[in-house]
Amino acid sequence: MKHIILLIILVLYSAVIGQERNNLFESLIATEYAFSASARDIGTHDAFLAYIAEDGILFRPNPVNGKDFLLDSGSSPGNLNWYPTYASISKKGDLGFTTGPWEFSIKDNDSNKSLYGNYCTVWERNTDGDWLFIIDFGNQNEKPKILPARLKSSLNYSAIPLKNLVNKKEDPTALFELDKQLKSDTYKKYLNSDSRLLLDGLLPVLGADNISEYISRNKKFCCFIPTGGRISISKDFGFTYGIYDNSDPKNNIKEQFNYLHIWKKEGKQWIILADISKKITK
Repeated sequence: MKHIILLIILVLYSAVIGQERNNLFESLIATEYAFSASARDIGTHDAFLAYIAEDGILFRPNPVNGKDFLLDSGSSPGNLNWYPTYASISKKGDLGFTTGPWEFSIKDNDSNKSLYGNYCTVWERNTDGDWLFIIDFGNQNEKPKILPARLKSSLNYSAIPLKNLVNKKEDPTALFELDKQLKSDTYKKYLNSDSRLLLDGLLPVLGADNISEYISRNKKFCCFIPTGGRISISKDFGFTYGIYDNSDPKNNIKEQFNYLHIWKKEGKQWIILADISKKITK
């Protein structure tokens, strides 16, 4: 009898934990939509100021403290619209990320000019239960012929406090070491069906098979040099960013990119959910 009662308690506990994590996931998607709507209502600059964390990072073009950058800069003309197509969170719900397409439109000589691309945004829950983004990175591609499906959101949720768990910072060194060992022959083992490769000038390459094929035909790996990152308190989700160096000194070619990797642990294996990079130009 005791075993049956214990089993019932475990089942109920698992259900509660699962529902809480689902609520956290839904709240992240809702926050992304609220962020995008805010950009339309009050302008991109002010919306970014409202949703960025104190230590949030933007690439302008290299990584900088986004809060300071926004406070020192003013609003600029044009409208930025975006929406999420994929998202994921850690088991504890302290970190998560969203990704999807963006469109920037501006009037140019009485006509509308538009640019297109994709973004990755990493979010952290604060002690009030609200999501604030801690790093945002995007690149540019041609206008997509077919827009990808939006993630659905109820847009109705209550903030769920994290009881100060976000104040505990885990050491991301393990992810830095993974970045350093990424080569053409090792990269493929860190991919699954949810992985996505976001490169300038290309529409997103989705899934392990497509990414592996693209890498085999096109992408050369030299070295990833991580300069920062974060890992969740459950140690199953994190991100790294830094410099991807594809230079060839023998042929006098210097080619470097800023990159952002989104990592998630599936069982004992770390997976790259998103790899986004943008060439550094002077």
